[in-house]
Amino acid sequence: MNTPVSFEIAKLLKEKEFNIPQLYFYIDGDISWKVDNTRCRNQIEGEYAAPTIAEVVMWLYEKHGIWISVDTDITGKFRQILRKHNSNDRVWEVKNTFSISEYYNSPTEAYEAAIEYTLKNLL
Repeated sequence: MNTPVSFEIAKLLKEKEFNIPQLYFYIDGDISWKVDNTRCRNQIEGEYAAPTIAEVVMWLYEKHGIWISVDTDITGKFRQILRKHNSNDRVWEVKNTFSISEYYNSPTEAYEAAIEYTLKNLL
């Protein structure tokens, strides 16, 4: 989960006003880092912050009340579960956004798919 998100997700995050300062960023699809230790805040045209998957998972939870988790099955394939906090009765509701048969080969693939779905469809 310490892997930076993909360029496509970085672009979606900018659209959704993700503004947590980052040392890593994308320009023209290539990842780089700030040599001068300033932090990318998604404010410069053509520059996209590249947070880690863990940072995005926590941002989605803290800002939007959406929790993403990834689990594995006996075959070693991974799938994700999305939950949204219901403030009325303080319970978690499982969002049936992914087919139970939709599996991924790595936790990174599963997290990125869940993040992308969340950014495109739930925010």
